[in-house]
Amino acid sequence: MILFVFFSLSLVIGFVYYFFNQNIKAIYIIIFSGLMNFTLPPIVNSEIQIFRIMLILGSAIIIVKPVGYNNHSFNKIMFNNCDTSIVISVFIYLFWTIISVLFFGEKYSFFGKFLMIFDYSIMYFITVYCLKNIHEANRLFLMIPKLVTIMLIFGLIGYFLNNPWFGTTIYNQDIYRILESNLSYAEKLAAYENTQRTFLNLLEISRIRFTAGDPNSLGTIVAMTLPFSVIFGFYLKKKVFIIYFFLQLWVLFLTGSRTAIISTIIIAILLIIYNPSNILSQKKLQYINYYLIGLTIVVSIFLFFFESLIFSVFDRFTNINNMVMLVDAGDRQWRWLYHLNNLSFSNIFIGDGTFGFQGSLSTQSHNNYIGLLFYGGAFVLFAYVLILIRSLLLASYFSNKILGKIMILSVLVIMISGISQETAHSLGPNFIYWPIIALISFKGYSRKNIPKNQPIVQTQLTSSQKFRQS
Repeated sequence: MILFVFFSLSLVIGFVYYFFNQNIKAIYIIIFSGLMNFTLPPIVNSEIQIFRIMLILGSAIIIVKPVGYNNHSFNKIMFNNCDTSIVISVFIYLFWTIISVLFFGEKYSFFGKFLMIFDYSIMYFITVYCLKNIHEANRLFLMIPKLVTIMLIFGLIGYFLNNPWFGTTIYNQDIYRILESNLSYAEKLAAYENTQRTFLNLLEISRIRFTAGDPNSLGTIVAMTLPFSVIFGFYLKKKVFIIYFFLQLWVLFLTGSRTAIISTIIIAILLIIYNPSNILSQKKLQYINYYLIGLTIVVSIFLFFFESLIFSVFDRFTNINNMVMLVDAGDRQWRWLYHLNNLSFSNIFIGDGTFGFQGSLSTQSHNNYIGLLFYGGAFVLFAYVLILIRSLLLASYFSNKILGKIMILSVLVIMISGISQETAHSLGPNFIYWPIIALISFKGYSRKNIPKNQPIVQTQLTSSQKFRQS
Protein backbone atom coordinates (compact mmCIF):
# COMPACT_ATOMS: atom_id res chain seq x y z
CA MET A 1 0.00 0.00 0.00
CA ILE A 2 2.83 2.40 0.87
CA LEU A 3 4.45 1.81 -2.51
CA PHE A 4 1.19 2.56 -4.27
CA VAL A 5 0.74 5.77 -2.31
CA PHE A 6 4.19 6.88 -3.51
CA PHE A 7 3.24 5.84 -7.05
CA SER A 8 0.00 7.84 -6.85
CA LEU A 9 1.80 10.90 -5.51
CA SER A 10 4.36 10.62 -8.32
CA LEU A 11 1.48 10.68 -10.82
CA VAL A 12 0.11 13.83 -9.19
CA ILE A 13 3.54 15.48 -9.18
CA GLY A 14 4.09 14.50 -12.81
CA PHE A 15 0.70 15.91 -13.75
CA VAL A 16 1.40 19.23 -11.99
CA TYR A 17 4.84 19.53 -13.62
CA TYR A 18 3.63 18.82 -17.15
CA PHE A 19 0.41 20.80 -16.75
CA PHE A 20 2.21 23.88 -15.44
CA ASN A 21 4.33 23.75 -18.59
CA GLN A 22 1.23 23.09 -20.72
CA ASN A 23 2.61 19.77 -21.92
CA ILE A 24 0.14 17.30 -23.44
CA LYS A 25 1.63 14.54 -21.27
CA ALA A 26 -0.39 15.97 -18.38
CA ILE A 27 -3.55 14.90 -20.24
CA TYR A 28 -2.15 11.39 -20.68
CA ILE A 29 -1.58 11.13 -16.93
CA ILE A 30 -5.05 12.28 -15.89
CA ILE A 31 -6.80 10.07 -18.48
CA PHE A 32 -4.77 7.06 -17.34
CA SER A 33 -5.43 7.79 -13.65
CA GLY A 34 -9.15 8.21 -14.32
CA LEU A 35 -9.50 5.06 -16.42
CA MET A 36 -7.62 3.02 -13.82
CA ASN A 37 -9.57 4.69 -10.98
CA PHE A 38 -6.53 5.10 -8.74
CA THR A 39 -7.45 6.23 -5.21
CA LEU A 40 -5.65 7.33 -2.05
CA PRO A 41 -6.32 5.76 1.38
CA PRO A 42 -9.65 6.77 2.99
CA ILE A 43 -9.82 10.32 4.36
CA VAL A 44 -12.93 11.44 6.26
CA ASN A 45 -14.36 7.94 5.69
CA SER A 46 -14.07 8.34 1.94
CA GLU A 47 -11.44 7.32 -0.60
CA ILE A 48 -10.18 10.20 -2.73
CA GLN A 49 -9.74 9.47 -6.41
CA ILE A 50 -6.42 10.63 -7.83
CA PHE A 51 -8.03 12.25 -10.85
CA ARG A 52 -10.09 14.55 -8.57
CA ILE A 53 -6.89 15.84 -6.97
CA MET A 54 -5.58 16.51 -10.48
CA LEU A 55 -8.78 18.35 -11.43
CA ILE A 56 -8.44 20.53 -8.33
CA LEU A 57 -4.75 21.27 -8.90
CA GLY A 58 -5.27 21.81 -12.63
CA SER A 59 -8.06 24.31 -11.94
CA ALA A 60 -5.84 26.12 -9.43
CA ILE A 61 -2.96 26.36 -11.92
CA ILE A 62 -5.26 27.78 -14.62
CA ILE A 63 -6.53 30.42 -12.20
CA VAL A 64 -3.33 31.50 -10.44
CA LYS A 65 -0.68 30.96 -13.11
CA PRO A 66 0.68 34.34 -14.29
CA VAL A 67 -0.77 35.29 -17.65
CA GLY A 68 2.60 36.45 -18.90
CA TYR A 69 4.37 33.20 -17.96
CA ASN A 70 4.57 32.25 -21.64
CA ASN A 71 2.85 32.98 -24.92
CA HIS A 72 0.15 30.35 -24.37
CA SER A 73 -2.14 31.87 -21.76
CA PHE A 74 -5.39 30.04 -21.02
CA ASN A 75 -7.60 32.85 -22.35
CA LYS A 76 -5.71 32.96 -25.63
CA ILE A 77 -5.89 29.20 -26.14
CA MET A 78 -9.52 28.91 -25.08
CA PHE A 79 -11.02 31.76 -27.10
CA ASN A 80 -8.59 32.00 -30.03
CA ASN A 81 -7.92 28.30 -30.61
CA CYS A 82 -11.30 26.78 -29.69
CA ASP A 83 -14.88 27.08 -30.88
CA THR A 84 -16.57 29.82 -28.85
CA SER A 85 -19.98 28.09 -28.80
CA ILE A 86 -18.61 24.96 -27.17
CA VAL A 87 -16.48 26.94 -24.71
CA ILE A 88 -19.51 28.95 -23.55
CA SER A 89 -21.71 25.83 -23.40
CA VAL A 90 -19.20 23.99 -21.22
CA PHE A 91 -18.96 27.08 -18.98
CA ILE A 92 -22.76 27.09 -18.55
CA TYR A 93 -22.81 23.34 -17.93
CA LEU A 94 -20.10 23.58 -15.27
CA PHE A 95 -21.41 26.76 -13.60
CA TRP A 96 -24.96 25.47 -13.23
CA THR A 97 -23.67 22.09 -12.02
CA ILE A 98 -21.64 23.81 -9.29
CA ILE A 99 -24.64 25.91 -8.18
CA SER A 100 -26.87 22.83 -8.06
CA VAL A 101 -24.39 20.78 -6.01
CA LEU A 102 -23.49 23.58 -3.57
CA PHE A 103 -26.99 24.79 -2.74
CA PHE A 104 -29.29 21.87 -3.48
CA GLY A 105 -27.15 18.74 -3.09
CA GLU A 106 -28.44 17.81 0.35
CA LYS A 107 -27.19 14.25 -0.05
CA TYR A 108 -23.54 15.28 0.16
CA SER A 109 -21.43 16.44 3.08
CA PHE A 110 -19.38 19.63 2.83
CA PHE A 111 -16.34 17.57 1.81
CA GLY A 112 -18.44 15.65 -0.71
CA LYS A 113 -19.78 18.88 -2.23
CA PHE A 114 -16.26 20.24 -2.49
CA LEU A 115 -15.21 17.21 -4.55
CA MET A 116 -18.40 17.17 -6.63
CA ILE A 117 -18.06 20.77 -7.82
CA PHE A 118 -14.92 19.67 -9.67
CA ASP A 119 -17.08 18.01 -12.27
CA TYR A 120 -15.79 15.77 -15.06
CA SER A 121 -16.43 18.65 -17.48
CA ILE A 122 -13.35 20.43 -16.09
CA MET A 123 -11.48 17.83 -18.16
CA TYR A 124 -12.46 19.91 -21.19
CA PHE A 125 -10.66 23.03 -19.94
CA ILE A 126 -7.68 21.04 -18.72
CA THR A 127 -7.34 19.43 -22.15
CA VAL A 128 -7.80 22.73 -23.98
CA TYR A 129 -5.09 24.28 -21.79
CA CYS A 130 -2.53 21.83 -23.23
CA LEU A 131 -3.63 21.99 -26.88
CA LYS A 132 -1.10 24.58 -27.97
CA ASN A 133 -0.88 23.49 -31.61
CA ILE A 134 -1.95 20.88 -34.14
CA HIS A 135 1.02 18.65 -33.28
CA GLU A 136 -0.13 18.33 -29.67
CA ALA A 137 -3.67 17.59 -30.85
CA ASN A 138 -2.41 14.84 -33.17
CA ARG A 139 -0.45 13.25 -30.32
CA LEU A 140 -3.58 13.17 -28.15
CA PHE A 141 -5.56 11.67 -31.03
CA LEU A 142 -3.12 8.77 -31.17
CA MET A 143 -2.81 8.36 -27.42
CA ILE A 144 -6.51 7.98 -26.56
CA PRO A 145 -6.92 4.41 -27.95
CA LYS A 146 -3.54 3.45 -26.50
CA LEU A 147 -4.55 4.48 -22.98
CA VAL A 148 -7.85 2.61 -23.26
CA THR A 149 -6.01 -0.48 -24.48
CA ILE A 150 -3.64 -0.33 -21.49
CA MET A 151 -6.69 -0.29 -19.23
CA LEU A 152 -8.15 -3.31 -21.03
CA ILE A 153 -4.87 -5.22 -20.78
CA PHE A 154 -4.78 -4.68 -17.01
CA GLY A 155 -8.36 -5.89 -16.77
CA LEU A 156 -7.75 -9.00 -18.86
CA ILE A 157 -4.67 -9.87 -16.80
CA GLY A 158 -6.87 -9.60 -13.72
CA TYR A 159 -9.40 -11.90 -15.35
CA PHE A 160 -6.78 -14.62 -15.83
CA LEU A 161 -5.41 -14.02 -12.32
CA ASN A 162 -8.93 -14.36 -10.91
CA ASN A 163 -8.75 -10.80 -9.56
CA PRO A 164 -11.61 -8.47 -10.63
CA TRP A 165 -9.80 -5.49 -9.06
CA PHE A 166 -6.39 -6.01 -10.63
CA GLY A 167 -4.66 -2.78 -11.58
CA THR A 168 -6.38 -0.48 -9.12
CA THR A 169 -6.16 0.31 -5.42
CA ILE A 170 -7.94 -1.73 -2.75
CA TYR A 171 -8.59 -0.41 0.75
CA ASN A 172 -11.89 -2.19 1.40
CA GLN A 173 -11.52 -5.06 3.86
CA ASP A 174 -14.50 -6.87 2.33
CA ILE A 175 -12.67 -6.98 -1.00
CA TYR A 176 -9.52 -8.31 0.67
CA ARG A 177 -11.51 -11.16 2.20
CA ILE A 178 -13.19 -11.92 -1.14
CA LEU A 179 -9.83 -11.97 -2.97
CA GLU A 180 -8.41 -14.46 -0.46
CA SER A 181 -11.35 -16.84 -0.98
CA ASN A 182 -11.48 -19.71 -3.46
CA LEU A 183 -14.37 -18.23 -5.41
CA SER A 184 -14.33 -17.87 -9.18
CA TYR A 185 -13.99 -14.50 -10.93
CA ALA A 186 -17.76 -14.17 -11.40
CA GLU A 187 -18.51 -15.34 -7.87
CA LYS A 188 -16.12 -12.76 -6.42
CA LEU A 189 -17.95 -10.02 -8.27
CA ALA A 190 -21.25 -11.42 -7.00
CA ALA A 191 -19.95 -11.61 -3.43
CA TYR A 192 -18.83 -7.98 -3.52
CA GLU A 193 -22.12 -6.77 -5.04
CA ASN A 194 -23.97 -8.67 -2.32
CA THR A 195 -22.13 -6.61 0.31
CA GLN A 196 -23.09 -3.37 -1.43
CA ARG A 197 -26.74 -3.88 -2.32
CA THR A 198 -29.49 -6.44 -2.77
CA PHE A 199 -28.17 -9.61 -4.39
CA LEU A 200 -28.42 -9.70 -8.15
CA ASN A 201 -28.54 -12.58 -10.59
CA LEU A 202 -25.07 -14.12 -11.10
CA LEU A 203 -25.47 -13.88 -14.87
CA GLU A 204 -26.03 -10.13 -14.55
CA ILE A 205 -23.05 -9.26 -12.36
CA SER A 206 -20.50 -11.68 -13.81
CA ARG A 207 -19.98 -9.32 -16.75
CA ILE A 208 -16.54 -7.79 -16.82
CA ARG A 209 -16.18 -4.17 -15.78
CA PHE A 210 -12.46 -3.84 -14.96
CA THR A 211 -11.61 -0.45 -13.45
CA ALA A 212 -14.44 1.37 -15.28
CA GLY A 213 -16.82 0.77 -12.37
CA ASP A 214 -19.58 -1.04 -14.25
CA PRO A 215 -19.96 -3.08 -17.48
CA ASN A 216 -22.00 -0.43 -19.29
CA SER A 217 -19.36 2.24 -18.70
CA LEU A 218 -16.65 -0.11 -19.94
CA GLY A 219 -18.72 -0.92 -23.02
CA THR A 220 -19.21 2.78 -23.75
CA ILE A 221 -15.49 3.48 -23.41
CA VAL A 222 -14.66 0.72 -25.90
CA ALA A 223 -17.41 1.74 -28.33
CA MET A 224 -16.10 5.33 -28.33
CA THR A 225 -12.52 4.31 -29.09
CA LEU A 226 -13.16 1.57 -31.66
CA PRO A 227 -13.29 4.13 -34.52
CA PHE A 228 -9.80 5.35 -33.58
CA SER A 229 -8.32 1.86 -33.78
CA VAL A 230 -10.15 0.95 -36.98
CA ILE A 231 -9.19 4.02 -38.99
CA PHE A 232 -5.64 4.32 -37.67
CA GLY A 233 -5.12 0.60 -38.20
CA PHE A 234 -6.85 -0.11 -41.49
CA TYR A 235 -6.57 3.24 -43.25
CA LEU A 236 -3.36 4.79 -41.94
CA LYS A 237 -1.90 1.25 -41.72
CA LYS A 238 -0.55 1.53 -38.19
CA LYS A 239 -0.53 -2.21 -37.52
CA VAL A 240 -0.50 -1.95 -33.74
CA PHE A 241 -3.94 -0.31 -33.89
CA ILE A 242 -5.31 -3.40 -35.63
CA ILE A 243 -4.31 -5.35 -32.52
CA TYR A 244 -6.02 -2.71 -30.38
CA PHE A 245 -9.15 -3.11 -32.52
CA PHE A 246 -9.51 -6.86 -32.01
CA LEU A 247 -8.81 -6.56 -28.29
CA GLN A 248 -11.38 -3.79 -27.91
CA LEU A 249 -13.96 -5.66 -29.97
CA TRP A 250 -13.57 -8.77 -27.81
CA VAL A 251 -13.91 -6.78 -24.59
CA LEU A 252 -16.95 -4.96 -25.98
CA PHE A 253 -18.87 -8.22 -26.25
CA LEU A 254 -17.64 -9.52 -22.91
CA THR A 255 -19.13 -6.48 -21.18
CA GLY A 256 -22.57 -7.62 -22.27
CA SER A 257 -23.55 -3.97 -22.60
CA ARG A 258 -26.54 -4.11 -24.91
CA THR A 259 -26.50 -0.35 -25.33
CA ALA A 260 -22.83 -0.20 -26.36
CA ILE A 261 -23.13 -3.17 -28.71
CA ILE A 262 -26.35 -1.96 -30.32
CA SER A 263 -24.92 1.58 -30.64
CA THR A 264 -21.90 0.18 -32.46
CA ILE A 265 -24.08 -1.87 -34.82
CA ILE A 266 -26.40 1.07 -35.58
CA ILE A 267 -23.48 3.36 -36.36
CA ALA A 268 -21.84 0.67 -38.51
CA ILE A 269 -25.02 0.26 -40.54
CA LEU A 270 -25.42 4.03 -40.95
CA LEU A 271 -21.89 4.37 -42.24
CA ILE A 272 -22.39 1.49 -44.67
CA ILE A 273 -25.57 3.07 -46.04
CA TYR A 274 -24.35 6.67 -46.09
CA ASN A 275 -20.91 7.30 -47.59
CA PRO A 276 -20.13 10.75 -49.02
CA SER A 277 -18.79 10.43 -52.55
CA ASN A 278 -15.69 12.46 -51.73
CA ILE A 279 -14.67 9.82 -49.22
CA LEU A 280 -15.51 6.76 -51.31
CA SER A 281 -13.43 8.19 -54.14
CA GLN A 282 -10.32 7.47 -52.08
CA LYS A 283 -9.62 3.78 -52.47
CA LYS A 284 -7.90 3.30 -49.13
CA LEU A 285 -11.00 4.44 -47.27
CA GLN A 286 -12.78 1.29 -48.43
CA TYR A 287 -11.03 -0.40 -45.51
CA ILE A 288 -13.54 1.40 -43.30
CA ASN A 289 -16.42 -0.25 -45.11
CA TYR A 290 -14.74 -3.65 -44.81
CA TYR A 291 -14.50 -3.08 -41.07
CA LEU A 292 -18.16 -2.13 -40.80
CA ILE A 293 -19.31 -5.20 -42.72
CA GLY A 294 -16.92 -7.39 -40.76
CA LEU A 295 -18.17 -5.96 -37.48
CA THR A 296 -21.75 -6.90 -38.32
CA ILE A 297 -20.65 -10.44 -39.23
CA VAL A 298 -18.62 -10.84 -36.04
CA VAL A 299 -21.56 -9.67 -33.94
CA SER A 300 -23.82 -12.23 -35.61
CA ILE A 301 -21.32 -15.05 -35.11
CA PHE A 302 -20.84 -14.18 -31.45
CA LEU A 303 -24.55 -13.97 -30.82
CA PHE A 304 -25.49 -17.25 -32.45
CA PHE A 305 -22.54 -19.64 -32.24
CA PHE A 306 -20.56 -18.91 -29.07
CA GLU A 307 -23.28 -18.78 -26.46
CA SER A 308 -21.64 -21.47 -24.33
CA LEU A 309 -18.36 -19.53 -24.22
CA ILE A 310 -19.72 -16.27 -22.83
CA PHE A 311 -23.13 -17.40 -21.63
CA SER A 312 -23.68 -14.48 -19.26
CA VAL A 313 -23.44 -12.03 -22.16
CA PHE A 314 -25.71 -13.91 -24.51
CA ASP A 315 -28.24 -14.61 -21.79
CA ARG A 316 -28.91 -10.88 -21.74
CA PHE A 317 -29.73 -10.98 -25.46
CA THR A 318 -31.52 -14.32 -25.65
CA ASN A 319 -33.90 -13.23 -22.88
CA ILE A 320 -35.12 -10.43 -25.14
CA ASN A 321 -37.85 -11.85 -27.35
CA ASN A 322 -39.26 -8.73 -28.94
CA MET A 323 -38.65 -5.01 -29.49
CA VAL A 324 -40.64 -4.01 -26.40
CA MET A 325 -38.39 -6.13 -24.18
CA LEU A 326 -35.34 -4.71 -25.94
CA VAL A 327 -36.34 -1.12 -25.20
CA ASP A 328 -37.46 -1.96 -21.66
CA ALA A 329 -34.39 -4.05 -20.75
CA GLY A 330 -33.61 -3.46 -17.08
CA ASP A 331 -37.06 -1.86 -16.51
CA ARG A 332 -35.90 1.20 -18.38
CA GLN A 333 -39.32 2.35 -19.50
CA TRP A 334 -40.61 2.09 -15.96
CA ARG A 335 -37.61 4.03 -14.66
CA TRP A 336 -38.06 6.78 -17.25
CA LEU A 337 -41.76 7.21 -16.42
CA TYR A 338 -41.04 7.06 -12.69
CA HIS A 339 -38.45 9.82 -12.89
CA LEU A 340 -40.49 12.02 -15.21
CA ASN A 341 -43.51 11.71 -12.91
CA ASN A 342 -41.38 12.79 -9.95
CA LEU A 343 -39.97 15.89 -11.64
CA SER A 344 -40.67 19.10 -9.75
CA PHE A 345 -40.34 22.74 -10.79
CA SER A 346 -37.13 23.06 -8.77
CA ASN A 347 -35.69 20.01 -10.56
CA ILE A 348 -36.41 21.54 -13.93
CA PHE A 349 -35.06 24.97 -12.98
CA ILE A 350 -31.97 24.20 -10.91
CA GLY A 351 -31.81 20.44 -10.29
CA ASP A 352 -31.01 18.84 -6.96
CA GLY A 353 -27.29 18.12 -7.30
CA THR A 354 -28.00 14.39 -7.38
CA PHE A 355 -27.63 12.50 -10.61
CA GLY A 356 -30.95 10.74 -11.11
CA PHE A 357 -33.83 10.49 -8.65
CA GLN A 358 -32.60 8.84 -5.45
CA GLY A 359 -35.98 7.63 -4.24
CA SER A 360 -36.77 4.40 -2.45
CA LEU A 361 -37.99 2.75 -5.64
CA SER A 362 -35.21 3.64 -8.07
CA THR A 363 -31.59 4.68 -7.78
CA GLN A 364 -30.94 5.70 -11.39
CA SER A 365 -32.97 6.87 -14.33
CA HIS A 366 -31.02 4.83 -16.92
CA ASN A 367 -31.26 7.86 -19.20
CA ASN A 368 -28.57 10.48 -19.52
CA TYR A 369 -30.93 13.31 -20.45
CA ILE A 370 -33.45 12.65 -17.68
CA GLY A 371 -30.59 12.23 -15.22
CA LEU A 372 -29.07 15.58 -16.21
CA LEU A 373 -32.45 17.25 -15.77
CA PHE A 374 -32.53 16.05 -12.18
CA TYR A 375 -28.87 16.80 -11.60
CA GLY A 376 -28.60 20.39 -12.80
CA GLY A 377 -31.90 21.34 -14.35
CA ALA A 378 -32.83 22.52 -17.82
CA PHE A 379 -29.77 24.75 -18.23
CA VAL A 380 -27.36 21.84 -17.72
CA LEU A 381 -29.38 19.59 -20.02
CA PHE A 382 -29.61 22.28 -22.72
CA ALA A 383 -25.87 23.01 -22.53
CA TYR A 384 -25.01 19.30 -22.74
CA VAL A 385 -27.23 18.72 -25.79
CA LEU A 386 -25.86 21.87 -27.44
CA ILE A 387 -22.30 20.59 -26.92
CA LEU A 388 -23.20 17.30 -28.62
CA ILE A 389 -24.96 18.92 -31.58
CA ARG A 390 -22.30 21.58 -32.08
CA SER A 391 -19.59 18.89 -31.90
CA LEU A 392 -21.26 16.90 -34.68
CA LEU A 393 -21.46 20.00 -36.87
CA LEU A 394 -17.83 20.94 -36.26
CA ALA A 395 -16.61 17.39 -36.90
CA SER A 396 -18.48 17.31 -40.20
CA TYR A 397 -16.43 20.35 -41.30
CA PHE A 398 -13.03 18.91 -40.40
CA SER A 399 -10.45 19.61 -43.09
CA ASN A 400 -9.38 15.99 -42.63
CA LYS A 401 -12.46 13.85 -43.39
CA ILE A 402 -10.88 10.81 -41.75
CA LEU A 403 -10.47 12.48 -38.38
CA GLY A 404 -13.89 14.05 -38.71
CA LYS A 405 -15.36 10.59 -39.23
CA ILE A 406 -13.74 9.37 -36.00
CA MET A 407 -15.13 12.30 -34.05
CA ILE A 408 -18.65 11.97 -35.45
CA LEU A 409 -18.70 8.26 -34.61
CA SER A 410 -17.53 8.80 -31.04
CA VAL A 411 -20.03 11.58 -30.36
CA LEU A 412 -22.85 9.48 -31.82
CA VAL A 413 -21.95 6.68 -29.40
CA ILE A 414 -22.42 9.10 -26.50
CA MET A 415 -25.70 10.44 -27.91
CA ILE A 416 -27.18 7.00 -28.55
CA SER A 417 -25.93 5.34 -25.37
CA GLY A 418 -27.28 8.28 -23.36
CA ILE A 419 -30.81 7.15 -24.21
CA SER A 420 -30.51 4.09 -21.97
CA GLN A 421 -27.45 4.87 -19.82
CA GLU A 422 -26.33 7.63 -17.48
CA THR A 423 -23.01 8.33 -19.14
CA ALA A 424 -22.56 11.96 -18.03
CA HIS A 425 -21.49 10.91 -14.55
CA SER A 426 -20.20 7.39 -15.18
CA LEU A 427 -16.62 6.69 -14.20
CA GLY A 428 -14.51 6.12 -17.30
CA PRO A 429 -16.40 7.44 -20.36
CA ASN A 430 -15.88 11.06 -19.35
CA PHE A 431 -12.10 10.70 -19.54
CA ILE A 432 -12.55 9.95 -23.23
CA TYR A 433 -15.59 12.12 -23.94
CA TRP A 434 -14.34 15.52 -22.73
CA PRO A 435 -10.90 15.28 -24.40
CA ILE A 436 -12.72 14.33 -27.62
CA ILE A 437 -14.93 17.43 -27.30
CA ALA A 438 -11.78 19.49 -26.73
CA LEU A 439 -10.22 18.06 -29.90
CA ILE A 440 -13.36 18.75 -31.91
CA SER A 441 -13.53 22.35 -30.71
CA PHE A 442 -9.85 22.89 -31.56
CA LYS A 443 -9.82 25.20 -34.60
CA GLY A 444 -6.67 23.65 -36.02
CA TYR A 445 -8.81 20.91 -37.61
CA SER A 446 -11.38 23.28 -39.07
CA ARG A 447 -11.70 23.62 -42.83
CA LYS A 448 -11.86 27.40 -42.32
CA ASN A 449 -8.17 27.45 -41.40
CA ILE A 450 -7.06 26.09 -44.79
CA PRO A 451 -5.56 28.66 -47.16
CA LYS A 452 -7.83 29.28 -50.15
CA ASN A 453 -5.17 28.12 -52.62
CA GLN A 454 -4.55 24.81 -50.78
CA PRO A 455 -6.79 21.86 -51.76
CA ILE A 456 -8.53 19.97 -48.97
CA VAL A 457 -7.18 16.65 -50.27
CA GLN A 458 -3.64 17.96 -49.87
CA THR A 459 -4.42 18.91 -46.26
CA GLN A 460 -5.79 15.41 -45.65
CA LEU A 461 -2.60 13.82 -46.95
CA THR A 462 -0.48 16.15 -44.85
CA SER A 463 -2.43 15.26 -41.72
CA SER A 464 -2.14 11.55 -42.50
CA GLN A 465 1.61 11.86 -42.88
CA LYS A 466 1.81 13.65 -39.53
CA PHE A 467 -0.01 10.75 -37.89
CA ARG A 468 2.34 8.22 -39.44
CA GLN A 469 5.30 10.17 -38.12
CA SER A 470 3.86 10.45 -34.59
